[in-house]
Amino acid sequence: MSNTMGTMNQKEFFELADQYLRGELPAAEKVAFESFCAENPSYAAQLQQHRDFVTNMKETSQRLDFKNVLANSAKEYHKSQGTTTKVVPMKQSTVISLWERIKASSLVAAVVAVFAVFGTLWLSGYYSNLEKASSDYSALRRDMNNVKRTSMHITLRSKISMIKSRLKVAKANLERQVLC
Repeated sequence: MSNTMGTMNQKEFFELADQYLRGELPAAEKVAFESFCAENPSYAAQLQQHRDFVTNMKETSQRLDFKNVLANSAKEYHKSQGTTTKVVPMKQSTVISLWERIKASSLVAAVVAVFAVFGTLWLSGYYSNLEKASSDYSALRRDMNNVKRTSMHITLRSKISMIKSRLKVAKANLERQVLC
């Protein structure tokens, strides 16, 4: 058995694992399978995953069986009582049931609102005003740069004329001092 375990594929491993978990393996094969899993941690992890899977499947099956038995008992009870009342399932919460009713309407309302906003902006000329505002800003910026350049020229001219006048005054003072 040890030789065949060393070369087994996934399908063979899971068949042995099923037999092991159901307790169908003979004692010698059970010991060999346990030692194989102890020597190979990856197979041991797969065995644990398979064990968890089988356990979950059994629990799910038991739960479904219990629900069926409960439903059949309820039907028999209602038949014996002679009533035709239905078993009412639990209600959803109010918020969830409200959302289920208005989900489509709210989606349509949101789409209409988006179209209305952008349509109004387009019809009012907002987008064309953006282009105009941008070009107006560019023109204003050019004008401001021209004013700055002009004011620099005016300032320079006034400074030059002030310096010339001071030079004339200084020259006149020098001439008076030389003559005296």
